[in-house]
Amino acid sequence: MTETVAWLGELGAVGGILRPLYLTLQRLGATWDLTGYTAPQLRVWDLLTNTVLTLTGTAAIASPATSGVVSYTPGTADPIYAAAGIYEGRVWLTPPGGGAKEPSARFRYSIGPGPGAA
Repeated sequence: MTETVAWLGELGAVGGILRPLYLTLQRLGATWDLTGYTAPQLRVWDLLTNTVLTLTGTAAIASPATSGVVSYTPGTADPIYAAAGIYEGRVWLTPPGGGAKEPSARFRYSIGPGPGAA
């Protein structure tokens, strides 16, 4: 099965993503109804260095859960906005009734070099 990777575009510049990110999650090409799901966890990897980032922010399911939106608020030392590059991520959630976390479709975004970059 081929999975479409959503392109979110450039989300900001280095050091500039201090606001929450709102991610509309998809599964099998449709918005994912998050009713009953809990404990969202954003997982991101840097595609240029092939490394997984250790994130320090917090993720939450936005209301209404049927919208499929998860917010992510970066922590003050969060590498999600520390380096320019191209990133890929997924949000993982615990399904209703518990069990193993389930992933959203993948999404990609970039971070620009920021002010003063040559």
